[in-house]
Amino acid sequence: MYKRVTTKKEYRNVIQETLLETEKLISKFPELSIYQDIRSQIMLIKEDVLIKQLRMTLFEIIDKYTLGAIAVKNFDLEHDPYAQKLSDIAGLSCKYFDLPE
Repeated sequence: MYKRVTTKKEYRNVIQETLLETEKLISKFPELSIYQDIRSQIMLIKEDVLIKQLRMTLFEIIDKYTLGAIAVKNFDLEHDPYAQKLSDIAGLSCKYFDLPE
């Protein structure tokens, strides 16, 4: 069972875990380009939020990243831990700096 992200440390960890999980899915299903798109989106969010420390509004996040839409449209957000991780990565990218360590 996946525990939703509530701290900066958990956010950083879920990004790393989800990148590894996505790499495994790319290897398992190379014909499905969605996983390559997901990897690209996660890496972009990681670079912008964690490395460059960019603060963005929810509207800027929605305009820049499609990860949240990918999660909602292609996965069962209520029951799929992978979809929940994607949702947390996308949704909390604008709230990262307000999370406790």
